[in-house]
Formats: sequence, C-alpha cells, structure tokens
Amino acid sequence: MNPNHLRLLIGIGVLSVGLQLVSARPVAAATITPGSLTFFNFDFTAQVPPPPYADFPSITVSFANVDLGDAGGFQFYDGLNGTGATLGSSFSGQVPSASLIFLGVSDPAALDGVFSLAVTGTAGTYDILSVVATAHNAAGATAQLTGIPVAATVPEPATMGLLLTGLAGSMLRRRRR
Repeated sequence: MNPNHLRLLIGIGVLSVGLQLVSARPVAAATITPGSLTFFNFDFTAQVPPPPYADFPSITVSFANVDLGDAGGFQFYDGLNGTGATLGSSFSGQVPSASLIFLGVSDPAALDGVFSLAVTGTAGTYDILSVVATAHNAAGATAQLTGIPVAATVPEPATMGLLLTGLAGSMLRRRRR
C-alpha cells in the first residue's frame, strides 16, 4: 500500500474517532454567562394538535454545570426573538441544579402557540440542556415542542482543530501530487 494512502486513512480514522468522542458528551442548547441574553423560540403553528390551545403552555428548562450562586432572569414574550409584549410569567434569581418548571405561561397571548423565552445570565456560567413547552387543546390532546436557541452555538476547539488538521492534510496531499 502506498504510504501516502496509509497516512490519509490513519488521519481519517483519528478524525472520525475524535468526532465520535466529542458527540458522546451531552450537548448544551446554550451556555449562559453573566450579561448574556439568549432567546428560545416556540412556534407551535405546525404542531399536532395545532393552536389555539385550551390552557397555557407549561415550560420545563433543564440545566447542567450549575454552581451555587449561579443566577439568571427568565422572561416570556408573545413573539419570537423576544418581540411583542411581555407575558405574565417570569423568574429572576438562583438557578436550580436540575430544572425549572413554569406551570403555565399565564397570559392569553400564549394560547396562539407562538412565543419566546429570554434567558439573561446574571451570575456564574451554566448550561441549558433543553427548554421544552407542553400545550393541550380543548379535546385534551398534547403538543410538545423543544425551544430553539437564537444564539448560534460555537464548535468546540478540539473539533475545529481536528477538522482543520484534516483539511490541511488533504491540501498537503494534493500539493505533493
């Protein structure tokens, strides 16, 4: 076998093992830092059952890497990306170690199934693993939707390093030909 082909195969193997190791870790939907503002959007209009809903959606926010003293503010809006009027439910203070549940976004504007949650970091750094909303129609059918963070996630440095190493290797191989 050609030594260049062997090096390329080894490089691809290392890259695939590295990517598998990175993807095995739980992935945070968002990392919250002091002064950061992240929106989670909910649009139930394509869900089954569709809006309007009979009761206010309940929201579950799941956290990880929370230390004593980590804090944040949570506010709901009746539009996407924090637009529109503020809805009745809000929370500000110590972030719990596992999850925070809002039992019904208490505003009729939320019954149309389009709203957002703004999370502001006030102290410490912690991860939000997921934000899930659950709503019910008049017949009792349930719709559930995971909020999509507006802020783009940044790849880990190790992943970017592996990808750049693979790209540099393929460019070097092409150059030698």
